[in-house]
Amino acid sequence: MEHYQLEDGSRNILNGYPFKYVDHYIWWNYYNNNSWQDRDKYTGSIALMYDITPWLNATGRISREYNVEQFTSKNKPIDFLGLQEGGYSNSLGKTTNDNMDFMMTAYKKNILKSDFSARLSAGASRWDYDSYGLSGASGTWYYPNMYTFFNYTSYIFTPNEDGSTTVENPDIGDPGTDLIPGEFTLRQRTNSVYSFLNLSYKDYLFVELTGRNDWSSTLPENNNSYFYPSASLSFIASEAFHLQEKVSWLNFCKDQGRHCTNGQQCQDLPENFYYQSSLFGGQQASYLPDTIPPIELRPQFVTGYEAGSTWDCSKTGLILTLPGITNTPTIRSSTFRFR
Repeated sequence: MEHYQLEDGSRNILNGYPFKYVDHYIWWNYYNNNSWQDRDKYTGSIALMYDITPWLNATGRISREYNVEQFTSKNKPIDFLGLQEGGYSNSLGKTTNDNMDFMMTAYKKNILKSDFSARLSAGASRWDYDSYGLSGASGTWYYPNMYTFFNYTSYIFTPNEDGSTTVENPDIGDPGTDLIPGEFTLRQRTNSVYSFLNLSYKDYLFVELTGRNDWSSTLPENNNSYFYPSASLSFIASEAFHLQEKVSWLNFCKDQGRHCTNGQQCQDLPENFYYQSSLFGGQQASYLPDTIPPIELRPQFVTGYEAGSTWDCSKTGLILTLPGITNTPTIRSSTFRFR
């Protein structure tokens, strides 16, 4: 292991056992060609709750998650001059997640002196996602042992008598297109309104109805609004019929059923045609991409059904649950290519 590098700092090939059957430069790569990842993450939130009346309260919440991530790669040159196969790259990205939510809840027990109780909640929320990244890399090194973006070898251009230009070092220099840094930006927003209604009767019959509508920025304007409801029903038979008094080994019995629909936004895709530009015959040209954008893209819905029963025979040490669940995806999206 100590002979992977020569005295002048250049790379040494390892030919003896066991390097005859593995990478001859395994230790050089291990010590000199490495990548680092640094990540900073900050989160914060605040919530305010206010009781407007004994039966009505309001809640507001706001939170932010901020991430900064950096990837750095360095490859040490293999020659003593500090130039051959040297490499350096660096990328820096930051993301923010913002959530804002406001909800009001009304609760009333024994409505009009009956055995019914109700809880009604309604609210709105907003989710914002913002991501930005920048990346770059060195080219063919010109400066020895210098890990920077501007360490590259420029082309040497020589004008000819006929007005043309000759590149003197095409096998050594770096074309400008290979040195362009990468940059990306991604922004998403989802606005939502929702409501929950919980009804109960004598603490053994429970009904829950929910509804939510989202507006997503990743969908076309004519399809960016989608609604998904759910409903559930629970019946505690042991409380309604006092089964625990009639059946000595039964402590608790509940039957329940649920139907729900979940709507999901898609990944961020281009919703319109964007021209691409290039040079053709020395002239600037523009053309359409070869991928048809999903201009009629719709959200994905998943419908679920659940029914089951829970029996608590704790006096005999037995708890029995009999669920049944079915999930059915109904809508998916796709893109198409043509020739």
